[in-house]
Amino acid sequence: MKPTSRRELLSFGTVAGMTSLLDSQRIAKRAENDETHAPLVENVKSFGAAGDAISDDTAAFQRALDAVYKSGGTVYAPPGR
Repeated sequence: MKPTSRRELLSFGTVAGMTSLLDSQRIAKRAENDETHAPLVENVKSFGAAGDAISDDTAAFQRALDAVYKSGGTVYAPPGR
């Protein structure tokens, strides 16, 4: 049976033990309703880091680290000099 539309293709179900695209969408919606929160990610530039190889960004990094310390988050440092 050759599918003639995307709808038919999506309705085929599982093939060789793999979940169908419809199942993956159902699973994704379940994840949206999950009550766990995403970990905190803070950008060091939002704490005043310049990243220009001239300014001392140590204090900005420390403020960002302090902000995520208790929540178990992550400090993101974008490319700079």
